[in-house]
Amino acid sequence: MQRVIKQQPDDAGQQDQWQLITELPAGFVPEPGTEYILPLSDWQLLAPAFNGFGQTPGVWFEADIELEPLEPVFTAAPIVAVAFPAFTDGSGFSTGSLIREVFGYQRELRAFGSLLSDQLGYLRRCGYDSVVLPEDQDMETGRQQFHADMVSYQGDILQPFTPFRRRVRPAEK
Repeated sequence: MQRVIKQQPDDAGQQDQWQLITELPAGFVPEPGTEYILPLSDWQLLAPAFNGFGQTPGVWFEADIELEPLEPVFTAAPIVAVAFPAFTDGSGFSTGSLIREVFGYQRELRAFGSLLSDQLGYLRRCGYDSVVLPEDQDMETGRQQFHADMVSYQGDILQPFTPFRRRVRPAEK
């Protein structure tokens, strides 16, 4: 079972409805009532009909993928999951930011793979709504890190203006 931390602070005990499929087996038949996250290649093969699926499945892909050709995917997918191959590979942070800022994706954006608990606050700043925490990471520490209020001198997805810009920015009418 996946250990998912979601953006809502009261996510403890929430059951995640998404089942991530790493490789679609031959002859796969979707179970009624189950929501799937499919590998990009399978998602594109089955689109747009998704015969047998109760709803459009989510999609996952590696963090270093070229995003421009995926614009139609961002329009249709109810959840996008980005695989982090190694905790030292920061491309997933940029990928999340680009999906939000360039493509305007507003639905759930999820990170999974090789992650450390102390990276989770930064994932939120890059636009991720949820994280699948690896088994070797403490769930409570992960929740605290993901929900921690971070103050940064840089703008981000959550707070696009720097503290200085927020201070001197004229009141909007």
